[in-house]
Amino acid sequence: MTSLARHARRNAIAYVALFLTLSMGTAWALGNNSVKSKHIANGQVKNQDLARNSVRSKNVVDGQVKNQDLARNSVRSKNIVDGQVKPADLADLIPRKAQLVAISSPSTSADKSVDAECPPGKVAITGGATIEGGDGAVALTRTQPVNPPSTPYTGWRASAIEVNGGTAEEWTLTAFANCFELD
Repeated sequence: MTSLARHARRNAIAYVALFLTLSMGTAWALGNNSVKSKHIANGQVKNQDLARNSVRSKNVVDGQVKNQDLARNSVRSKNIVDGQVKPADLADLIPRKAQLVAISSPSTSADKSVDAECPPGKVAITGGATIEGGDGAVALTRTQPVNPPSTPYTGWRASAIEVNGGTAEEWTLTAFANCFELD
């Protein structure tokens, strides 16, 4: 009996703390709002830690949700209100090492073909063509990537011809390529 009493006296504070924790819960022990942001390691609050719909628009500071905060393919066309994505919204998605190359044809020939070649070390991701002049008697016949065998696209090719009897007006064909550095 004396060893039991001695054990109880030596561990009295531990038993009181255990009793308070079990009877009053951990909320009392921690205090109201005692876990602050500074106590949480970066990246440790995960989606599964949050109650459904617990983070709403009113809880997010304007402009603070960035591309890197979103899971891959988490935002799709169906999630975006028509007309709400502006060019400025896409600026962060365009690689910093992008370059637009545009080449125009001479205006003296009736049939024109022109290649917009990317600088060395860059590849064409997209491209296209425009026709200026020609009084509506010019048709675009080809716009496609330039792709030597077994290499990435090195530029963009466009061709156009005069139609419906041609035109006396001078016209130019411009091909353009959006070139990016490969990483």
